[in-house]
Amino acid sequence: MHRARALIIVFAALASAAAADDLLGGLVRNAWYWQARARSDKADDAWKQVLEVAPDNPEALAAVGGFNARAGRMQQAREMLSRLERVAPAHPDVAVLRRQIELGPRFVALLSEARKQVHEGQAAEGAAKYRDLFGPAGPPGDLALEYYQTVGGAPGGWQEARDGLRRLVRRAPGEVRYRLALAKLLTYRDETRREGVGMLAVLARDPTIGKDAATSWRQALLWLSPTDRDVPLFREWLKAHPRDAEVARHLERARNAAIIRDGFAALDRGDLREAQRLFDLAGNDPDAVHGRTLIAGRRAAQAKKSGFAALERGDLTAAEAYFRSIPPDADTRLGLALVLQKQAAQASRKEDFQRARDLLERARRLAPERRDVWERQLQSVVFWSRLRDARIARDDGRDNDAEASLRAAIDGALPEEAWHARLALANLMMESGRPGEAEANLRAVLGAVPDQPVALRALASLLVRQQRFEEAIPLNDRLLKAAPQSAYRSGWLRAESLRAAAAKSRQAHDLLRAREQLTQARDADASDVWVLHDLTNVLLQLNALPEAENALAALLRAAPELPEARVTQARVLAARRQDVQALAILRALSPPPRDPAVLALRRRLEFQVRIPPALELAITGRREEAVRELEALEAEARGQPELVAQLAVAWSKLGNRPKAVELMRDAMARAPAATRAARLELASTLLDAGDDAFLGEILRGLEQDPSLTPTERRSLGELRVGHAVRLADRQRDEGNLKGAEASLQAALRDYPRDPLLLGALARAREQDGDSDSAHALYLEVLRSIPDDSDALRGAVDTAIARGDLDEARALLRSAGAGAGRPDDPRLLQLAAHLAEREGDDPEAMRLLRRASTLARTEIFRSAQFPQDGIGRALAVEGTPRRAGQTDPEVLHAQIARDMQRIESRHRPAIGGDFAVRQRQGEQGLSALTEVRGAANVEVPIALVGRLTLRISEVQLDAGPVAVSAGPRFGTGAPGGTGPQRALGTELHAIYESRHFVGDVGVTPLGFQVLAAVGGVRLRGNLGPLFISAEASSRSVTESFVSMASARDPATGKLWGGVLLQGGRLDLSLNGRIGSIYGFGEGGRLIGLRVLDNTRFAGGGGAELSVGAGPLGEFRFGPSFTSLTFQNNERFFTFGHGGYFSPQRFFHGAAVLRWQRAGTLRWDAAAEPGYDWYQEAHALVFPLAPDGTFYAGKTADGFSFNARAFLGVGIGGGFELGLSGAMQRAPEFREMRAAIILRAGGL
Repeated sequence: MHRARALIIVFAALASAAAADDLLGGLVRNAWYWQARARSDKADDAWKQVLEVAPDNPEALAAVGGFNARAGRMQQAREMLSRLERVAPAHPDVAVLRRQIELGPRFVALLSEARKQVHEGQAAEGAAKYRDLFGPAGPPGDLALEYYQTVGGAPGGWQEARDGLRRLVRRAPGEVRYRLALAKLLTYRDETRREGVGMLAVLARDPTIGKDAATSWRQALLWLSPTDRDVPLFREWLKAHPRDAEVARHLERARNAAIIRDGFAALDRGDLREAQRLFDLAGNDPDAVHGRTLIAGRRAAQAKKSGFAALERGDLTAAEAYFRSIPPDADTRLGLALVLQKQAAQASRKEDFQRARDLLERARRLAPERRDVWERQLQSVVFWSRLRDARIARDDGRDNDAEASLRAAIDGALPEEAWHARLALANLMMESGRPGEAEANLRAVLGAVPDQPVALRALASLLVRQQRFEEAIPLNDRLLKAAPQSAYRSGWLRAESLRAAAAKSRQAHDLLRAREQLTQARDADASDVWVLHDLTNVLLQLNALPEAENALAALLRAAPELPEARVTQARVLAARRQDVQALAILRALSPPPRDPAVLALRRRLEFQVRIPPALELAITGRREEAVRELEALEAEARGQPELVAQLAVAWSKLGNRPKAVELMRDAMARAPAATRAARLELASTLLDAGDDAFLGEILRGLEQDPSLTPTERRSLGELRVGHAVRLADRQRDEGNLKGAEASLQAALRDYPRDPLLLGALARAREQDGDSDSAHALYLEVLRSIPDDSDALRGAVDTAIARGDLDEARALLRSAGAGAGRPDDPRLLQLAAHLAEREGDDPEAMRLLRRASTLARTEIFRSAQFPQDGIGRALAVEGTPRRAGQTDPEVLHAQIARDMQRIESRHRPAIGGDFAVRQRQGEQGLSALTEVRGAANVEVPIALVGRLTLRISEVQLDAGPVAVSAGPRFGTGAPGGTGPQRALGTELHAIYESRHFVGDVGVTPLGFQVLAAVGGVRLRGNLGPLFISAEASSRSVTESFVSMASARDPATGKLWGGVLLQGGRLDLSLNGRIGSIYGFGEGGRLIGLRVLDNTRFAGGGGAELSVGAGPLGEFRFGPSFTSLTFQNNERFFTFGHGGYFSPQRFFHGAAVLRWQRAGTLRWDAAAEPGYDWYQEAHALVFPLAPDGTFYAGKTADGFSFNARAFLGVGIGGGFELGLSGAMQRAPEFREMRAAIILRAGGL
């Protein structure tokens, strides 16, 4: 009984629970129903009913909370969120509700904006707005369908929409709208379309959405790419819609899909027959029709390919057959046109030009738009047809017809073929005597084909016949590369061209240029004997006898029997003063030469070989026999002025000056009736004798003679050069430098590169102080006459004067090595000059002593009576030019003066000076007046260095400290002080040598603080770089406190006496046009009861030489300095040093400098600039800080520094000097003045 009652109670409870579940489920389905239809109001009510039945239902809590949030009922929304988080904290709608609460009433406005963009067709922008609205949490249930439908249609949103709709379907499986939306979305992608079709087929049976589902179902089927597996899908639709023809066609295509697939597979593997069968089985299926079209195209392509392949291998018959086997189209017509083109080319090669033209015309009709196939070839056929007609006309002697055909061919020719006709036309022009037109056509040919060998050879031959070697050479060079067998001999054209140019250079007396040109000619063709002949004669004129002998040896090896070569050999021997051998060669020539110059040379040699023996008789004491021999020679020379002139010189050597003058005048009187060669010989003799009056008269007559040959005019030029040089040197020795240059001007106008004229001009300019111009001229002379010792001397000395020591050293090295003259006193003297300029006086003196010994030996040798021939004529081609040589006695005197100059520099000396320095400032503090008088003694130590002992009396006066300044002085006690004065004696010893300077001394004895001062400095050159390094300890002289120290009036304690102890490095690069320099230094500052300090400084600048002359040299350039101190100690209270010590300082300026050396010398500089500095706060008492400070400051302003020194030599080794300087800057002003008197060395 009880058991039955219990069972009844259980069944009743279960029934009640089941009823409750059915009620809740119905309410939830109702809520989702309204949410699926976007009826938020109905959904809100429905979810509230759910909460009445199930207060903790998560979906209902989330939905109602969301509706409250959107309506602005934030309290209720938060309560719902709290309940949701309590009952289902992990529920996905928790985040959704939080987002709605976060936005509150704004949610609705943002939703409206997103919907608006979607309605306006901006799907992507609308989707983005939705995402911004919902955030990562996603949409609330009532807006989920709207959201996913929008996102699914936006780019990149399909997958998100698919996943979201699947979740909706799972949450509300009974809501068909969600399933319909998901099915539609799945049909949008091929990979999910069949799944969507299946879902739509089911939904189409639902009466509420069946129509919409059926429409989407059909559309999805039409979107399918039919395959055999899709047949059931199409059949299912057709069961319900049997009259749908379009779907029926898709079913048919699905049934044929496998056949068509196999057809395309056969097509892909190249089995056209099988593909054709399969496509035929598929009937009119569009894909089958497309497949059959592809098969037809492939068969046609194969035929075309075979046709073009046949064209490539030259099988024109097969190619034509292939192209005609398929329906005509553009490609087949092009193929047939190409067949005709190649057939035309075959006909052209057989010169069947008419058939070629017919074939090309057919090709043009087949492919009129393809002009590249027929046009150029047709034009070429016409061209070659005309060329053949011209050749036939020339063979028949019809040159006019040939020319007309050639010109017509040129007018209608292709650019690359026209040269053939021009070449033929040029050949016709040359044979008909029209070289100008021939040349124009040949150049046109080479313009089109630059390396055409026939044209190159023809044009080169034409130019050679016209003696236009310079133009022929480059053509022949090109021909050597293109067709060496057709070219002229290698180098011959260039050699002849250079030889002709050298002849013009010799005519202009530019012998250096002539030698260069002939050397190049020899390099171009060593077998050209005329080049060797001319080169030997030019080398003789340049006095390069060793080189002339080498050239002569090559000439004699190449043409030993050539008469001109033998004459050149005689000239070389005559230049070597081997008159007998030279005469023997001239006598052996057969037939005897008729050249007047050669005849004059032989006559002169025959005469000259008899004069030295006659003079030898006089030397051996047989004067009467010598007189008789000369009288006999005089009888033979009667009527021959040039020989009479030589006798005049001989009589002069015997001491019979009246006889010599008489004969010279006689020769002068007869000169107008003599031959041109005789007059030139006479002028040469007068030049040797130094008779300028007679020489000038003859030269003027010769200059007005228009009948002079080129060789005689060159000889006249040599005489004019010699005369001008002698006059210029004489005027230079007299100090008339302008007159010296004027004497050279006429000759320089005619012979601007003559080495003797350039040497004389260089000497004048060197003496005038123009080292740059003189140096360039000396180098030009040395290039012409390497052995010219005067030019070498000038080049070295001017290089030293310009500061170019490396070049001076190189000149000496090349001169000593090249000439093999290690014991040449002139070279030793120049080496001594270089050593002296480098500061190496011991080496300079050693070299000068050696040079002096060698010069004395040369004086002894030159005292011997000369044995060589006399009065060598300049009228003979090839006579050598004499290099400038310094007379041994003059050289010895110059060396003695150099030695005396060095010795005088190393004599003991005494001197003294008196100087005043005034620094403006506040009395007793920064103001300072310094008066200094000094005496010094200098003692040389060998030639290595000098020791200077110096004693100075120094007086300082800063004035009294004003009462108002008392707090800023010493310990700051009130009241003033007495005058700040000091008097002391300063002792100093200095040793200075080339690379070392050292000094030691003491601060003035008598000052209240005594300290040792001094320093050492090493200096020297590393290549072009000058380096100086110094370590020192020096007094700081900016104020009375820093220099002498001061006494505190309150405590009686001393403070000050500051020393700067540190080092400095200087670097500079010096050149002819200026210098660049830089420095850096650092050190510490110490003093008695003064706070220690550190100082660093650096700077640099440049100087550019802007002009130099007799009044000295001007230099201009920028300069800058920067420095820094650790502490600001410029004040005068206890612990300060009283010296300017900014923490940052910069000075920039432009420096103009004027300097001059000599007996009257000066060195002046002006330096306008700008200063900027910054001082930090400073403790009033740095050694005992009390918390009080001097204020820091920053200041800037213009500055001006100037200095000047004037030194005047007053005779007897005394020099009086005056100096002055001023400094004006924002931080201070200072003036200096001094007078110096010195006697002794330097």
